[in-house]
Amino acid sequence: MSTGSNTTGHWISKAIVKKTSNKSPNKLHVKVKQSFRNLTDAQTVQLDGIVIVPPPRPADYELFPGVGYYKFHIKNANNFDDALAKCANEGGHLAIINSDTEALVLQEIFARYPKNGMVDSEPLNSTGFVKWVDPTQPDNYNNIEDCGAVHRNGGLNDIGCFGEFPFFCEYDLSWGYI
Repeated sequence: MSTGSNTTGHWISKAIVKKTSNKSPNKLHVKVKQSFRNLTDAQTVQLDGIVIVPPPRPADYELFPGVGYYKFHIKNANNFDDALAKCANEGGHLAIINSDTEALVLQEIFARYPKNGMVDSEPLNSTGFVKWVDPTQPDNYNNIEDCGAVHRNGGLNDIGCFGEFPFFCEYDLSWGYI
């Protein structure tokens, strides 16, 4: 970063960010905030900027630009906690469906395989996406269905947390801004 004034008296600050990454997406997260403060005889200007370059693709994860990285674990987890731990060990988390676009991504991956996939324990109505597999869901069958699964049609279903199911892990692109 460099700062100085030019021959006409204008102050110029220049920042260069250079990042090399293995097959990073061409879309960066850029956020700039400007603020002004009036003093008695002057005014200060402050620019706060952040540029976020997505990390390299995690091993065995597939990138869906603008949505995130996903991995479908075909081998069943022993239970919900096992699936949660496996995703965390990879640096991700169980997939949380936040939009129709994300549901379509999981549906696309899902079409390659024959079984349901487990999603995170986040209350489903708080994720920004609630599209049940059919009008009878959620039904909390036998009062034991406290976990969520994604159906082949992209809809959600409530299931028991102790069944053995394949599951989706997500390594998302929505890193927090500083």
